[in-house]
Amino acid sequence: MAATQWNESLIDGELLVEDVQYIVHKGIRYNIKIEVKKYEDLVNATFSELRRLPNHDDKKEIEWSVDNTKLTANNAKWVRGSHPALHYRGNALKRHKVWFQEQDEGFYAYKYTGWQKKVLNATFKIDYTNFSATSALVNAMKEDVEQNHWIATMYEDGFDYIGMHSDKTKTWKKGSSFQVIKWGFPRIFKVTINDHEEVDKCTVLFSKILPAGTSLIVDMDTNERTRHGVPVMEGCTKVSGSIVGRDIETFISFEESKKMIKQAERDRLKRKLKKEERNANKKVKV
Repeated sequence: MAATQWNESLIDGELLVEDVQYIVHKGIRYNIKIEVKKYEDLVNATFSELRRLPNHDDKKEIEWSVDNTKLTANNAKWVRGSHPALHYRGNALKRHKVWFQEQDEGFYAYKYTGWQKKVLNATFKIDYTNFSATSALVNAMKEDVEQNHWIATMYEDGFDYIGMHSDKTKTWKKGSSFQVIKWGFPRIFKVTINDHEEVDKCTVLFSKILPAGTSLIVDMDTNERTRHGVPVMEGCTKVSGSIVGRDIETFISFEESKKMIKQAERDRLKRKLKKEERNANKKVKV
């Protein structure tokens, strides 16, 4: 494909078989670079490694992997979408996540919409000793674009998904990009132009099935002018997912993280008490 000029074949929902360097739509360039199956072997080995990790208990607060003031992988676990720390507006997410980095003296924090302070503790450190396949993949990714923070996402089947959105860039380094490496069963990756308040009415720029190992890079400017997502895929019963790398500027010390989480819990209790008071007052009035 290697298409630069937008055409209908970019939104036909079929399997992508050729690389895309960037897309020009009505004279406007969108820096979306896609390389088909570039990291297939590396991402398969990475998910084989990551899938061996256990899950954080949904009924317990997430315990961090810090030992003697250094971040480790001692408590490296998946956070399932059902865990309260991943809930968005009180609802479970239809996907599971792990957060990791190579830095060991604090946390890089990517604050997306719905991000909760207490999920920061789920971040763990990778290195070649404990995560040889994952380290090999992210170091290869760093040769494409600068990145220091990674999130692996897993979808159990076609009913797991992520809605159309633009990444929040407040915590990113200026001028940086994000990179997605697709894994598992091929799924549609959709990109729309951010040209309408109603998501369903936005112009579709790209909508094709990405096979495992496919790399997709979007720069900060294009991210802000578009939305992207992985829609529901009925009939899909197989697991899939991705690794996403970003270059994060916001860095939080372990001490600061402790304070943030304690404050978040105090705020939660205050909201709970106010809600109980409102409910009690309603009963009295009745």
